Amino acid sequence: MPFPDTLQQLPAQWGRLCLGVERFLRRELGLPTSGRTALLALSAGADSTALLVVLRVLAPRLGLTLRAAHLEHGIRPEATREAESLRGMCAECGIPLHCGTTSVPLFARRTGRGLEEAGRTLRYRFLLGVRRAYGAEYVFTAHHLNDLAEDLLLRMTRGSGWPELCGMKAHNPDSGIARPLVQVTKDQLTGLLQDLAIPWHEDSSNADPGYKRNRIRNRILPLLLEENPRFLEHVLRLWRLGTLDRDDLEARLEPLRCKENHPDQEMIHLPRSELVQLSASLRLRWFKDALARIGPGQALAENLFQLERAWREQSLGAVLQFPGDKRARLQKDGITLFREARGFE
Repeated sequence: MPFPDTLQQLPAQWGRLCLGVERFLRRELGLPTSGRTALLALSAGADSTALLVVLRVLAPRLGLTLRAAHLEHGIRPEATREAESLRGMCAECGIPLHCGTTSVPLFARRTGRGLEEAGRTLRYRFLLGVRRAYGAEYVFTAHHLNDLAEDLLLRMTRGSGWPELCGMKAHNPDSGIARPLVQVTKDQLTGLLQDLAIPWHEDSSNADPGYKRNRIRNRILPLLLEENPRFLEHVLRLWRLGTLDRDDLEARLEPLRCKENHPDQEMIHLPRSELVQLSASLRLRWFKDALARIGPGQALAENLFQLERAWREQSLGAVLQFPGDKRARLQKDGITLFREARGFE
C-alpha cells in the first residue's frame, strides 16, 4: 500500500493516534514547528518506518519540512539491503535521505566502549552533523513507550536517582533531539504498519541476549506486563512526574550556578553563603551538577551522601574523592570541587 498523504486516508484509530502525536508535540512539548525543518532518524525497522508514516501525515498540519538520515553501523551484512529499502520508501514519500556508513566494532575497540555505547555515540554524532548540514531545528527519533520502560529499567539497574530515573527526555533543546512517539506503544506502531500493509525489516541483533537492553526487552518487561498489563501506563505517569520534577530542579539550579566561583574550567567553588540556605536535597543536586561540569566521571550517590555528611559536620579541610579524578575540599567559606590532575593549592 502507498504511504498515506493525509489523515483522511488512514483508518480512524490510526488517525486518532496521529492526532495524539500532534497534540503531544504542540501542547506537551510546546515545539514551534511552522516553517521549521525536522530530520527523521530512520532505520528500516518497524519503529522508524511508523515514524515516517506518522510525520509524513502530520508535516503539512505542523508546517514542517521533513528530511531523513540513516547510518549503517557496519555490524550486520543485511544492513546494506535494508538501506536500499529505506531509500525506496523515502523516495516514495518525497523526503530527501542522507545515508552514512561507519564501523561501530572498530570504534568500540579503539575507545574501549561496549558496542551499545559505541553505536549510540556514533549514531548521535552522525545525526547532529546531518542536522547542521540541513539546517534542521529538530532530530526526531522513533523511541516509543516500550523504549521508555526499558530505559527506566536500565537506569534502575544502574542505580540512577530521581528524577533521572524517570527515563529519557522527550525533547533536548541543546541538541534538538525530540521523541514524538514516546507516548505510543510498540504494539500500536506495528499495528499501524500491518493495517496499512507497509513492510519493515527486523534487526536480528534485537534478539541477541548479549545486550542488556535486549534482556530487559525480551525477558524482564514481558514479565512485568504479565504481572500488570497496565505497567506501561504507570511508566508514562512516572515519566510525566519526573519530567516536571526535572524541569523544576533545573530552574532551581540555574540561579545557583550564577553564584559559583570558577578559578578555572576544572575548578568550581560553591560558596557557604548559598549552601547554608539550601535543603539537603537541593545541595546534593548542586554537588552532582557542579561535579559533572568539571569533567567526565559520574558522581555516585554514596559519594554525594558522604559529602553532605561532611558538610553537615563541618569537617573543614576534609578532601573527598569522586570518579574521574575529581575531589571536593571543605573550607570555611564553602566547598571547592576540582580535578586532581590540575592540583590544588
